[in-house]
Amino acid sequence: MGAEKSNSTSVLQHIEAALNVLNQLCIGFVTFWICWTCLRKGLSGILLHVWLVSFGFVFLMAEAMMCFYNGNWWTLRYTRKHKTLIHVVLQILGGGMGVAGCLVQLIRDDWAISVTIHSKLGFAAFVLCLISLLSGITAAIARSLSRVVSPLANKTFHVILSLGTFVTAMLAQFYGYTQTRIFKGQGQDFVIFMQVVTMVAMTCPQQYNRKGSKNNIWAAMTEHHPAVTSNQVVVDYGSTARVSPSPSLSTSRTQRLPSFVLINESPNPQRYTRMSHNKLEYETQKPWDRFEYVLNVLNQMCIGFITIYMSYITLRTGLQGTGLHAWLVTIGFSFFMAEGVMVHYGNNVLTNSYKRSTKTTIHWMLLTLGGTCGAAGALIKMIQKGFLLQSTHGRLGITAFILCLLSMSSGLAALCSQRVKKLITPLLNKAFHNFLGISCFVISLVTQYYGYETGYFKSRSATDLQILMKCVTLISLVLTSIGPIKAFYNKLKSIFRQL
Repeated sequence: MGAEKSNSTSVLQHIEAALNVLNQLCIGFVTFWICWTCLRKGLSGILLHVWLVSFGFVFLMAEAMMCFYNGNWWTLRYTRKHKTLIHVVLQILGGGMGVAGCLVQLIRDDWAISVTIHSKLGFAAFVLCLISLLSGITAAIARSLSRVVSPLANKTFHVILSLGTFVTAMLAQFYGYTQTRIFKGQGQDFVIFMQVVTMVAMTCPQQYNRKGSKNNIWAAMTEHHPAVTSNQVVVDYGSTARVSPSPSLSTSRTQRLPSFVLINESPNPQRYTRMSHNKLEYETQKPWDRFEYVLNVLNQMCIGFITIYMSYITLRTGLQGTGLHAWLVTIGFSFFMAEGVMVHYGNNVLTNSYKRSTKTTIHWMLLTLGGTCGAAGALIKMIQKGFLLQSTHGRLGITAFILCLLSMSSGLAALCSQRVKKLITPLLNKAFHNFLGISCFVISLVTQYYGYETGYFKSRSATDLQILMKCVTLISLVLTSIGPIKAFYNKLKSIFRQL
């Protein structure tokens, strides 16, 4: 099973999967930061405009555009019917909020368009969004309008309009960082940083929709679909292909194939291939599994927000002293260790398509990197303080340092569990390592939580940002622990069963 799964997933698909997670991190960072900046000062005037257009275009519209992309982790496990519903709801909400945000600013300026590039692009996005919403209505009733315009041309026009709207809106956001007073006060380096993240968040959805648009145009030019191998899982995603009726049927009306028909169940040879990252069948997948899948994507966004922001504030001031300590423990515990402990989690969006031996390799590599960075960061601060740490943050840090060393040692024993099975059973060996790993990660994240109350962080951020970072860190702690705790529980059940 593992070998077949690995062979059916190409390198390009793995790259696209990683790019999608990177894109979600960027979207999450921009959305978190804009919401925090606006909500802390109150939603009125220019702040209401900024929040509406950012949440509408950067978050809701970006996610709506990626709904039909097979590598999108939010909607990967949903049928085409559900994807269409999610797409419509998100587009209406995103477009409505974006249009409302533009209207707020236009009313404030007495309907006068400013000479700045930001204002001109914003007005263009406003007009394009209205047209895109109207084209969306025609695309939704494409079948009813098939005598006037073909459904394929109708939907292709909507895709192109949506793409133009999104790109224009993101460019307006890009110039908004430099041409509005809200962001100028954050410092020039942070403005550049936000512009880079926004451009990354814009580029990925553009690639997905350009690919979908190109597929639509290709489908209009030829009836031949990509060839697939006999051992590849193939699903009909509700294509526009029709099958001729059976001679036994009295009606002359052609019948359209239902969505998600397995190739063995349908006579129609025209199919679209599905990315093999989804190892669970749609019919047998439980709602809780889907919910855990969405939670894991949210967790990746939280991990990305913590890592990106902490790297930003430490790198801009130089990696020395406390700055080096803060960066090492963040990159080690909050990023590498968090990703490492989730590798064997079945609903982890980054690794669920890999076979177990590959997951094990990724697991010990990430935990070795994370443990080394985290232990080195903790050791730097302990040497600075002469190993005399009296604060809650300091005491928890020493505990995390000791547990990290023990966890790495137990990991080596778990990796060689077959060789030492005469001394301790492999199951007990791995269960002990599992317990130590969970304990180390939890203590490390709690230490990070109290680290936001130290003078280093207080001098570089406002009080409400400290609260935001604490909340995101706790969310990451809880969501990351789901997989390891389930694995530990299953090992305990196996141990008690053997007693």
